[in-house]
Amino acid sequence: MQILINDITFPALAFPNDGILHLASKPNDLIICNSKGFKNGFYNNLMIIDATGKSFRVLNAQKTRKVGCFSVTIYSLRGNTL
Repeated sequence: MQILINDITFPALAFPNDGILHLASKPNDLIICNSKGFKNGFYNNLMIIDATGKSFRVLNAQKTRKVGCFSVTIYSLRGNTL
């Protein structure tokens, strides 16, 4: 089943490949990322567990637009429930 960011109930925990736990209190905490984090694979196989206990795996993240002067980029996420 394909999911979108709106399918995740916040707050949520994100487990990227770097082994560091990330807390996302709102959707922007997951979809706003700098270019370096994106290039380094932050979203590759990212596992997300939301406030209801549902878990998701990010299969695809793509750049949608840049915001402001800090090269912050908004990404769209698509994934599957686990």
